[in-house]
This record gives sequence, structure tokens and C-alpha cells, in this order.
Amino acid sequence: MSRIEQVNSTLQTEISKIVGVFESNKEGLVTITGVETSEDLKNATIWVSVIGADAEAKINELRKYSSKIRHQLHARIKMRYIPYLTFRWDKSGEQAARIEQLLHQIESDRNKLDQ
Repeated sequence: MSRIEQVNSTLQTEISKIVGVFESNKEGLVTITGVETSEDLKNATIWVSVIGADAEAKINELRKYSSKIRHQLHARIKMRYIPYLTFRWDKSGEQAARIEQLLHQIESDRNKLDQ
């Protein structure tokens, strides 16, 4: 595993724990689905999936608290630099659900035509 992959994995684990504490009393489920850290380790894109709540609002809330999250990371991880965090909405889960819905609809329509 490369250094970047190790950093990505560690950041994903620790950010998930931190966000879990922030979001514990709030509506919806926020999941950190991935992390992409730059080669110089100074910037990281955090991919977030949101279920059961307004995703844009949750992403904006995470962006608002990114400096607090970085501060928490600094206390948990031994790194020279804690990267600046950019939160992005991971829409892959929603896209997969939409594709599944369309496939079920096609199957249902075929069954109706066969009858």
C-alpha cells in the first residue's frame, strides 16, 4: 500500500468517527465513502454519501465545520500537515438506486406485456 493510500484510509476512518460524533443527534445518515489526498498531502477531497436528509445541506454543514474537523484530526493523527478538507457529494449510491429502480420498472413493464 502506498503512502497516499495509507493516508487516504486513515483519514477516511478518522473523519468517519469525527463526523459520526457531530451527526449523532441529527437527522439522516452521513457516510464518508472515500478520500483522495493530493501528492503533497496538503489537500484532501472527502466524498460523502447522505441518506435520509438534504444532502446539499449536510455537505454545506460539513464544509462549515471543516476547520474543526481538521483540528480533531490533528489531535488523532501524527502527520506533519493535516490536509485542507474539501467535501463533495458522492452521488454514486443514488445513481445506483435510480438504475435499479429503472431496471425493476422495465421488468414490470415486460411482465405486463407478456400477460
